[in-house]
Amino acid sequence: MKRAGLIIVLLLTCTTVVSALDLQYIFNTTQLSAIKTSADLIQASLGYDEIREIVYVTFWSNQPLDAKKIDAFNAFIAQQYSTSPKDVIYMYERLLRSMYMIEYMAALAKTNKKWKFYYYYTDTLLAGTQRYCQLLKQSIIKADPSYEAIVDERNSKIKAFAIDIVKYREALYGGGL
Repeated sequence: MKRAGLIIVLLLTCTTVVSALDLQYIFNTTQLSAIKTSADLIQASLGYDEIREIVYVTFWSNQPLDAKKIDAFNAFIAQQYSTSPKDVIYMYERLLRSMYMIEYMAALAKTNKKWKFYYYYTDTLLAGTQRYCQLLKQSIIKADPSYEAIVDERNSKIKAFAIDIVKYREALYGGGL
């Protein structure tokens, strides 16, 4: 009996450690540090829904950002971009993929009249993630104007991939997302 209790405790401990490290599997240390710092600069937080496997951003307030915070954010992203452009692009595109997944899941929830999920996606996850992605996109373009020429094409590919991921999970798990 004691052995079964010990196994359960070990399983819970392992599960807790793995779920706490999920963001570290999505972003490397440099990316995770940069995204958390940039989010703090504009009074936002990075989150992860481990059930739906979605990265999202929530803002501490719905108030418009003042110019000083946006300038600090832009300066930080420009500095990060100058040292590691691939990391900054990855952060943006990974968050963009999550944003498109959230949008698609919200549309599915609305179609299926699963209002609890619909409001969770639209009110809790989507608004802040969209806002952060827009700010990050603008900062990247300010740091590297040549990125503007390819951003729309890449965004459409990312959106198609995000929708495919959600469709696959829906087919695999039978809904509930």
